[in-house]
Amino acid sequence: MENAFVSVAGESRSAATVYAPRLCAAATRARCLSAAAGSRLIATQRGGRLWNNTLLKNDACASRGLWSRSAQTVSMLSVGDIAPDFTAPDQDGKEWTLSNRAKKSNVVLYFYPKDDTPGCTKQACAFNDALDEFTGLDAEVVGVSSDKSHSAFISKYGLRFSLLSDVDSSLRKLYDVPKTLGFFPGRCTFVIDKNGVIQLKYNSLGNAAQHAVEAKKTLEALKH
Repeated sequence: MENAFVSVAGESRSAATVYAPRLCAAATRARCLSAAAGSRLIATQRGGRLWNNTLLKNDACASRGLWSRSAQTVSMLSVGDIAPDFTAPDQDGKEWTLSNRAKKSNVVLYFYPKDDTPGCTKQACAFNDALDEFTGLDAEVVGVSSDKSHSAFISKYGLRFSLLSDVDSSLRKLYDVPKTLGFFPGRCTFVIDKNGVIQLKYNSLGNAAQHAVEAKKTLEALKH
């Protein structure tokens, strides 16, 4: 039976196991990841620079240029970290950039395995059914999978939010989305506030509809 791991600001909990993300061993650097066939990523990691170009203290690597994340040993992203910035194509082929969107609202960023599969459909419809509630909580919902096109999936279920293409899994790697049993693409949801800080990390392949529930709980807490 799969454990669903929830990490929220101020606490970490699980139905069976406490999720304990590893701490950073050292300050991480600003870095840039590029993918010719997939998402174009401009990523800034925790401890280096904020993705809105506001410098953090002790940014010793700023003068060294952009670092490739793959060349560094870093801990998994967790609550309290700065969300890596990125730009990726949406269902209409338009560029969607995290830092531009998060200036306007909180962002619910969810990763899922594949369009029009039972669990992913259930997850997308759960977010879609609650979209007005998310809007009321000042949040934009956006999904990410490796599908090249999302148009048919969006049209079939009347989805009212953007879906991004990550054909080479660069975004999954950037956000440390774990695989289930080592090979199934993971299902993971992040809530990112207007300061670019991760407020929720919820990882569960089996509890697809619960992702929307956990995201709403976190946003409601932020509002108070």
